[in-house]
Amino acid sequence: MGLGLGLPAGRHRIGLGMHLIDGGTSVRLVLDEEELASEHTAFGMPLAWQHGGTSLTLGGDRGLPLTRDYAPPFPWTGTLHSVLLPAGRQLPPDQEHARVALQVD
Repeated sequence: MGLGLGLPAGRHRIGLGMHLIDGGTSVRLVLDEEELASEHTAFGMPLAWQHGGTSLTLGGDRGLPLTRDYAPPFPWTGTLHSVLLPAGRQLPPDQEHARVALQVD
């Protein structure tokens, strides 16, 4: 199965792992314990992903389009059985760092 082709029928485990490594960010996309894609960037994770308000949305996307072929809200018609969001053990940034990061576009 390739990226962008949709999921085969049946129940699956989908995961996206993001880890800070050597000052950068490592990202892995996993389907049923098989890594589909991975990338490492020299940049750390941003404190805020999108200014103007964001929230977790399951089953549809109300955000900005990723490509010209993708037009939100792009509803999802599957069944969501469970969600697990492990947060890890990293400490949050100090207040001054957070204040500056949230004011910069």
